[in-house]
Amino acid sequence: MHVTLRARRGLPSLRKQLVLAVLREVLLRQAKRVYAKIFRVVQFSVQDDHLHLVVEATGVIETGGEDAPDALRL
Repeated sequence: MHVTLRARRGLPSLRKQLVLAVLREVLLRQAKRVYAKIFRVVQFSVQDDHLHLVVEATGVIETGGEDAPDALRL
């Protein structure tokens, strides 16, 4: 599945070195979360004001729970 996440207007570019480093760290940590066996980011592309993610899911994810991926809790 293709997912697009847009940043709020007025934020720095997601491609800035510090922001990009944080995004990569978040994506690496998600692979170690409880839900990693049923949800994972396969590929991602960072643009100035949005992200493109290719994700795979093999089961149902609780969207409001503590263990849900951060983007699903927004």
